[in-house]
Amino acid sequence: TVIPLIKETGLTVVSDIDDTIKVTSVRDRKEMLRNTFLRKMQAVAGMPDLYRTWVDKLQHQNIHFHYLSASPWQLYETLHTFLVDSGFPLGSWDMKFFRVWDSSLKNLFQSPTDYKPHRLKLLFQRYPLRNFVLVGDSGELDPEIYASVAREFPKQVAAIYIRQVEGTDDAKRFQQAFAGLPRSKWKLFTDPADLSALDVSPSKP
Repeated sequence: TVIPLIKETGLTVVSDIDDTIKVTSVRDRKEMLRNTFLRKMQAVAGMPDLYRTWVDKLQHQNIHFHYLSASPWQLYETLHTFLVDSGFPLGSWDMKFFRVWDSSLKNLFQSPTDYKPHRLKLLFQRYPLRNFVLVGDSGELDPEIYASVAREFPKQVAAIYIRQVEGTDDAKRFQQAFAGLPRSKWKLFTDPADLSALDVSPSKP
């Protein structure tokens, strides 16, 4: 395993996994289980190309990818192989840690509304001079979680991009989720190509 060197300044893309870059169908439990354990993992169309485009365009901004997943660390090797085979940029990871024989088992059942904000805040605090682009999907609570941390760390969160999953087109939900944030800071998308022009200036000391 290669451990990436992350510079103190630059741009970090924090990416969710399920239904953001990998077809999982979290909203359908049976399909989710099939896509996770029975079928070959499939990339969301256009997402590998999008991330590689960002790497090519923003190398001068010390771009780094950080994959944030609520999946248990036992799936790391499988997910890492999926990333490599699909052509996604490599990066650092946050995954749930648990062991069945001790108290860490409770981490497996931790709500995303507790797990993800905590991990994001640790990341922002560790790299206070980096800008962050948060990429997620509307299938679960990424809009609400990302918006919440953006309000707490407005200078570090440069942009929020939410892949709009089929059946989650409630405009009122997104208006409420992103209330108080500049409209220019967040965007819903279905076609990843719409985001290829990302240009975020790196933070300065």
